[in-house]
Amino acid sequence: MKFGTKIIHNKHSIDQHTGALSVPIHQVSTFAQESVDHFGKYDYARSGNPTRDALEETVALLENGSHGFAFASGMAAISSVLLLFSPGDHLVVCEDVYGGAFRVLTTLFTRLGIQSTFVDATDPARIAEAITPATKAIYLETPSNPLLKITDLRAAVDLAKERGLLTLVDNTFMTPYLQRPLDLGCDIVLHSGTKFLNGHSDVICGFAVVKDEELGKRIKFIQNAFGAVLGPQDCWLVLRGLKTAGKDG
Repeated sequence: MKFGTKIIHNKHSIDQHTGALSVPIHQVSTFAQESVDHFGKYDYARSGNPTRDALEETVALLENGSHGFAFASGMAAISSVLLLFSPGDHLVVCEDVYGGAFRVLTTLFTRLGIQSTFVDATDPARIAEAITPATKAIYLETPSNPLLKITDLRAAVDLAKERGLLTLVDNTFMTPYLQRPLDLGCDIVLHSGTKFLNGHSDVICGFAVVKDEELGKRIKFIQNAFGAVLGPQDCWLVLRGLKTAGKDG
């Protein structure tokens, strides 16, 4: 299917219970259970909500990932994913990364003992020079915000895989309509869905998408534990906004 077809004609295009041509807004905090011994798929909405599931699965589909995660903002997505790392870990980051990401890396995460080195990621040699024995990931943004610098993702992935590092890519500006970093070997795709994915300037939201099952489980745990999830009404609005993101049918 083409991009626009994936958005509109996926398994969430029709409500299975009513036939409605829109996902219902499940505005609920708690779900009834059969008994204390038999829990259903949903129990508490921070851990899972059918409306959020529909959005997360749709975004994962567009990025050719296995799991998507919807957060309360782009920075909530970035900060939650950065919780994969531990004190003593080091990241190599593109020098013109989004200002909010720069702020959280250089203030909050340094307090947790996670260090970052910022380099001109348009030159793969600069990335390679900055890698240390403590480095755990390369964090990129291409095109970058606001300087619109372009990074060779395949070259960065080659460096990362040689050294057993994760590759994180902020794909906000290109969107999966034009660029799918997971297809190039990257491990985690990040989005401020506030901008182009929603596209209507009425929702603050963020996303993370992965292809690897184990990595998906780790981010799912963080999403549930940290709790910076996107509410069901906002999820519905983004699903609506996504339908205008692809016009190629």
